[in-house]
Amino acid sequence: MRALIGTALLVLACGTGSAADDPLEPSKLVGEWDQPGDVKKKVPQTAFEFQSDGVARIKIAPNADSEFNLVTDFMYEVKENTIVLTKATRDGDLIRTFRVTKFADDVLEATELGSGVRYRFKRVKSAAPAKPEEKK
Repeated sequence: MRALIGTALLVLACGTGSAADDPLEPSKLVGEWDQPGDVKKKVPQTAFEFQSDGVARIKIAPNADSEFNLVTDFMYEVKENTIVLTKATRDGDLIRTFRVTKFADDVLEATELGSGVRYRFKRVKSAAPAKPEEKK
């Protein structure tokens, strides 16, 4: 009986992948995602707004009680389960790459490659669905 239960658990464990194992669908990423700040840990409030045209607007505030004082736009590209942000600067391209570790309708967790910084975002709002064109 124990062997049967162990085999069933093994099959379940191998047969179910997490959202991070599946390729990320770019259209599901579109919308605004927020990570609240933490003054004690010196973590600023961060918001990512992914737009359907490939632009990601990043907004940063010192803490949750402050206005966003840094706003910058990046171009973004989704590759499998990574998000690559690119911004042209006078010194060359600035590239930040994030490995998505968890993704659901209202949760986005990612680790920035290189720095190892982990982000946990909650969806603030998703993009409005496109309205069908009216025929005249």
